[in-house]
Amino acid sequence: MRPKVIVGLVLLILLVVLVAQNTATVTYRFVFWSVSMSQVILFPLAALIGFLLGFIVGSMSRRQAVAKGATGERPAPNKSGTGAP
Repeated sequence: MRPKVIVGLVLLILLVVLVAQNTATVTYRFVFWSVSMSQVILFPLAALIGFLLGFIVGSMSRRQAVAKGATGERPAPNKSGTGAP
């Protein structure tokens, strides 16, 4: 398995354990808003928002790199095939 898949599965398992252990109701206050909800809903919601923000930032930085020409690919070898310039 690829390392990213393994890390993702470990994080998913940790999130499930965290949610299962925290079932109390909490009040979340942000500036003028106050919301009461179960931690079972709050933790996955926060994880989803964090995932989406990370995905958006990652895709934006990838687009900027492609626009600048930094695709991360190796330069093509020269026509002689020796690798010398």
